[in-house]
Parts: sequence; C-alpha cells; structure tokens
Amino acid sequence: MDTIFSQDQIENLKSWKRPLESEVALRWKIEEDKAEEEIHSILVTKNFQKEGNLTSDDFDTIFHLMRNFSANRALSKLLYVNNGLEEFNQKLKNLYYGSAPFPRRVDDFFKLKGIGTQTLTQLLLALNSGEYPLITSQTKEALELDAQQEQKAMEIAVEHFQITDPQQYLERTIDYLRTS
Repeated sequence: MDTIFSQDQIENLKSWKRPLESEVALRWKIEEDKAEEEIHSILVTKNFQKEGNLTSDDFDTIFHLMRNFSANRALSKLLYVNNGLEEFNQKLKNLYYGSAPFPRRVDDFFKLKGIGTQTLTQLLLALNSGEYPLITSQTKEALELDAQQEQKAMEIAVEHFQITDPQQYLERTIDYLRTS
C-alpha cells in the first residue's frame, strides 16, 4: 500500500522514533504497560464486558492510570458526573464490546459531554494499546498533512471501515477514523 506521507514526513517520523529507544522512554513504557494491566484487572474484576458496571471510584482509578499514557485534564469525574454514571458505563461498554460496527460505536461515544479525540483514544488505548493509537492535536499538527493527504486518509478510512455515507457520522468521528 502506498503511503500518504511525503519523504520529509517519513524522515520526521523516524527522527521521533530514536528518543523512544532511550532509557527514560523504556521506563515510561513499563509504567504504561503496568497501567494497562491494572485497568484490565479492574474491567475483569467488575465483569465489565458482561453485566458489571464501574463505580465512580473505579473510574477515578482508571483515569489516574490513563495519565500514564498522556496528560489530559478532561480525564476527571466530570465525565461520569455530567453524563451520569449509568450512561457513561453503558456508552463505554458499548465502545469497548458493542456489536455495532466500530465507526458507529465511536460516533455514539462522541455524543457524550466532554469527549474529545484524545480522551477517546486514551480510553481505547487503555483497552488495547497494541490495537489503538494515541491521537493528540499536537501529534496531528506535527505531521503537517496537506489537503491532499487528508483527503487520501479519508478515502482509506472510508474503505477500511466500509463507510457508505460519511455524512451519517459526526465530523469528529470521521476525523478520528481518518487519523487512526
């Protein structure tokens, strides 16, 4: 498959990779892995995939652990307070384990108050860091994608996720799918 990145962008990405091999980055990765394991332990203990729900204390712990992936002030109790604990549980459970196509589940989750792309990606990363990337506005800006590259990424996402009508989704959903 052809890349949508220019040679300069590829070189820029390669230069970002080098610091990830430092001792500091390796220690950070260990902390991220521990945080992910602890989050999984909470989800399993609460039987979240089936009928169990998370408490406000569970969410507070999970949000604290998620800061090991990236700082994010939106990871606070306001997420489950402003949306209601039951609603937040239901939407997160659907995002993680729902049977609807992934774009539909993302779209549904974005309808919650206080959910932006970084928060969504941190919650997905906490579920499976090998499958879901962390997306922040800073990393998107650093890539410096032009309009043609954005369009090509959109075409790839639409094909990959088998989206017949992008207009049926929130703009944030399409933007997330394009960058993921």
